[in-house]
Amino acid sequence: MSLSSIGTAIVEAFALIGLGFLLRVSRVAGQAEASALSKVVTYTALPALVFLSLHRASLRAEMVAIPVVGLAIGSIVFVIASLVSSRMRSLSRGQRAPFIVASFGGNTGFLGYPIASALFGGAGLTYAIMYDIFATVALVMTIGIIVNVRESEAEPLTVSTLVRDAARFPPVVAAILGVVLNGLPLPGLVVSLLERLSAAAIPVILIAVGLSLRPVVQTSYLLPAGIAAILKLGLSPALAMLAGSVILSGPAHAVTVLQAGMPSMVMTYVLAERYGLDAEFASFLIVSSVCLSFVSLSVLGVAVV
Repeated sequence: MSLSSIGTAIVEAFALIGLGFLLRVSRVAGQAEASALSKVVTYTALPALVFLSLHRASLRAEMVAIPVVGLAIGSIVFVIASLVSSRMRSLSRGQRAPFIVASFGGNTGFLGYPIASALFGGAGLTYAIMYDIFATVALVMTIGIIVNVRESEAEPLTVSTLVRDAARFPPVVAAILGVVLNGLPLPGLVVSLLERLSAAAIPVILIAVGLSLRPVVQTSYLLPAGIAAILKLGLSPALAMLAGSVILSGPAHAVTVLQAGMPSMVMTYVLAERYGLDAEFASFLIVSSVCLSFVSLSVLGVAVV
């Protein structure tokens, strides 16, 4: 993989994010449209993309290793971020949970899928999905939600509530079905419909990311945003490079490192807003992380591809 192709893949992804952001700042579309578009993608195109990729994939042992590495990295960074947040007096109660989630939860779906797909094709997309669904989503739908509830005034969570919320997340259901039905023949009409939906997933996903970003700047946000970026864009991929090299190789290792180095996920903002925490602060963490990742992902791409 040449340096130019790596740069092209990253520039194309960020160009679509920039298009969405431009629509927002020019007031062609706002938060309502961003939320609606994200929901449409999450319930239609993204599950189709996830299902087809895993249904057609040649499942191997290394695919199990990818989420294992992702879970280990996310858990380590979660513990570190929790310790750091408890010692940062500048963080309010409404800011602690977004800081923690932004530090360990990466945009491994909306941004990870298109970059992995552009660099490594269908195999890269499958690796990215394994990391996203069975590591990132698994962690955010459990400890991510728990942290937000703990810092809010919401009712205490139960195990049944967590399982119910995960079961209602369409990409998770699609991933499970894709693995269960892997390799089995499907009706042509079903395949054709899924292919049309999945073709729209990546460009629409990236535009939705751009639409969800808010241009908010407060000087008090800079230090925690910088620390969160170090943990998410620096420590996480470094751990993946070390741990992944022991049990992974080739594209599987490269995609794992890139997924670990994805910027803070948009779900950071969604959870903060849902549980009445500092959503504006969460938005700044996402924006700053995405901007910095343009450089960090380029460096990682050169390092592992």
